[in-house]
Amino acid sequence: MSEIRGPMSCRTLLCCLFLLVPLTGCASRQATPSNGAVTLTPSAPDADPLLPLTGQMADVPMEGLITPPAEPPAAAPLIAESKRYFKGEGMAMDKAQAAALLRRAADLGSAQAAFTLALFKMRGEGMAQDIQGGMVDLVAVARRGHPDAAATLGERLIPRDPDRYEKHFGQAVYWLSVARRAGHEGVREGHRTLLEVTRRQRNLPAMTGSGDSVDDPVRFEPDAISTDAKAAAAEEAVADILYPGWKREGREPVGEQGLEKDRLVLVNSSGQKAVLYFDRTSGTAKGLQATAQ
Repeated sequence: MSEIRGPMSCRTLLCCLFLLVPLTGCASRQATPSNGAVTLTPSAPDADPLLPLTGQMADVPMEGLITPPAEPPAAAPLIAESKRYFKGEGMAMDKAQAAALLRRAADLGSAQAAFTLALFKMRGEGMAQDIQGGMVDLVAVARRGHPDAAATLGERLIPRDPDRYEKHFGQAVYWLSVARRAGHEGVREGHRTLLEVTRRQRNLPAMTGSGDSVDDPVRFEPDAISTDAKAAAAEEAVADILYPGWKREGREPVGEQGLEKDRLVLVNSSGQKAVLYFDRTSGTAKGLQATAQ
């Protein structure tokens, strides 16, 4: 990524990164996920009614990695046939039939089919266009922990103009965190890039880890957090980078096998919550631990 010159807020940087980093399988680009479902590029987010998205919560654990909903085996051939009808591969193009096949797959419990149907509805592919109804359906799939749906929802909520949609920005960050924890590699890449770019911009200590689980906390260079004050300042800086504008709801130490970890709970203005983990074990403590082993 090219060097960033001049001051840039975390909010602006977050917008730029997630708009520029490819969200593989996300509706922000024309793509065909590995299971054969068809995704479409929805209309510009400024044209969407965002009201159905306000304050929605994912039906998944608040912290840790998310297991995406399993796809029923019987849905796979329906999705594959839908793709052929949609593209006209070996048959006449018939988007209505493509949508009907996806609906059958969704009725079997396929989250991928339900996700694609939501995009069909927003675009009017194979059915009457219903942007608001499609957004409601998209939220329903994202709440199940479907990574593409959560990433699409997050991206659509990111304001192209960072000064607009103040309350929607916090929700965009929330849904992108759900997508990341559910394994969306494009969003994970954006997360890593955001931390590294902003770390250098703010002269923060080198760090590794995502902070999304107790097993993958954000880890700083031990010498850079040699005191509690330094560790707390580094943690606050990372929280501001990843969750700009979110309030701190609670912080608690988590002791584990001689390591000192912090669990930080954050909440946005819509009541959506996220958890960040940090490994704040000092260099001295890590040296003693290694000697003991």
